[in-house]
Amino acid sequence: MSGERSVNGFLITGLSASEWRILDAFEDDSYDLRRLTLTDGRDGWAYVWTNEAEVSADDWDPEQFAARELSAYVERCTAWRRNYDASMKGGHC
Repeated sequence: MSGERSVNGFLITGLSASEWRILDAFEDDSYDLRRLTLTDGRDGWAYVWTNEAEVSADDWDPEQFAARELSAYVERCTAWRRNYDASMKGGHC
């Protein structure tokens, strides 16, 4: 996205190199990892969706997500992590 934008989110700090590798693998090429300036002037890293045509004009609603999608999302993440761990044991990554 071009220009200044604002989104709500959480800043997670203190991740290990291993945790960053897992996040990078999970987010894959659909996201760019970008350094952003936060509203308080600090910098933070964010995975930014690369397909602007699919970006919704509406803010993400955590309550709606929890009610409608969280259960299926957790299942998909669990399956992804099992596959990721298996590929790491097999030396494929």
